[in-house]
Amino acid sequence: MASPPCASPSRGLAHAKTLSDAVPATSSDEVPDAALSVSAVLTFSGITVLNHLALTGARVTISLAALSWGMSTLAVGVLVALFAVLPMLLSIRAGQWVDYIGAGKPMRVGTCLIILGVAMPVIWPAWPALAIASCAIGIGFMLQQLSAQTLLGKGVGPVQRTANFAWLALGNSISGFAGPLIAGFAIDGMGHRAALAVLIISPILALVSLIYQPHKLPHSVARPTRVSSASAKTHGMLRDPLIRRILLSNLLLAAAWDFHIFMIPILGIRLGFTATTIGLILGCFGIAIFAIRLVLPLIQRRMKPWTLVRASTWLAAGVYLMFPFATTVPWLMVLSFVLGLAVGSCQPSMLALMYQYAPPGRATEALGLRMAALQGSQVGIPLSFGAVGAALGLTPLFCAMGLCLLAGAIPKPPVEPDVKELK
Repeated sequence: MASPPCASPSRGLAHAKTLSDAVPATSSDEVPDAALSVSAVLTFSGITVLNHLALTGARVTISLAALSWGMSTLAVGVLVALFAVLPMLLSIRAGQWVDYIGAGKPMRVGTCLIILGVAMPVIWPAWPALAIASCAIGIGFMLQQLSAQTLLGKGVGPVQRTANFAWLALGNSISGFAGPLIAGFAIDGMGHRAALAVLIISPILALVSLIYQPHKLPHSVARPTRVSSASAKTHGMLRDPLIRRILLSNLLLAAAWDFHIFMIPILGIRLGFTATTIGLILGCFGIAIFAIRLVLPLIQRRMKPWTLVRASTWLAAGVYLMFPFATTVPWLMVLSFVLGLAVGSCQPSMLALMYQYAPPGRATEALGLRMAALQGSQVGIPLSFGAVGAALGLTPLFCAMGLCLLAGAIPKPPVEPDVKELK
């Protein structure tokens, strides 16, 4: 089946805009996508991990390089924001593009953008190069991640889809830890430009794997079919109460994650802790995320997705309401660990639910909508909570976060079939 022409990512995103009323649909004479094999699931999860390693390592390296080159903290803040702002603005359109032409080309384009972004400061050590790098890496990983999530979700039932996303989340937790660690050692040993040169190896390996293993990439392109404008537009998707519920739950748990990373260093400084101690507290959070994702496939076989999400939200709410009363390192480490268990267990379930309940042919657009909301949280949480915290102190912020999570956990979830029936 021929793919609609799309010569470049910019043209592709623009083309998706003109086709917002046209979404892929599989007719009776078209062969649906086959599910990926186990080896292919691991391959595409590994490709995402390689690109995520470059993202997390480059984010640290670019920030430290900017400071070492004498740039202001405002300039560094802008650079960090660029990793999230453009993906936030483009992810819905990118999802429409992936839905329209399939995951193969966007995945390759995204990986190439990451390579370009990491290479720019190596070639041209200046602020404009760092800004271009932040934009290219952020957009590239957004394209790669949406494509990988589409591939892992296609052609399987809800239980297997959630398991596939669990493997992807486990890999991202590894690269989220390894990227900054590799960058730190490389910077101390060789300098910032050399560190970026080391980090560029991982997306190059990802690109080589994509090029030389095309037989594992199913063709997900179907002929576009006209649908009503009300349902084809993204705001039409938001009229679905179930989509809104999934998105709100996802936003609350993502906010709980971002809030912890942002507030714990501030709380630690207020309590007089050293940087090492603050790092240990945050490390407990990361260890818990990795640990829960190791056993997540076992949990998902016994718990429905909404049940897991609701239980995690209740647990996270309880942790945040206890934070104002924890003033010792052991207690803060325990609370951070428990919070990591709560928020780390939900991402695969939320991805699977969004994919499952998206309108036909628009699953990646729905994932792009989710990504836009999460990127907005990453940008907005530090700004809004930082301003309120400066005026009111930290205790009201922790309590407000806990109460918001409670409000999100109280409504009863939609009726779900039994886990055995989903298999």
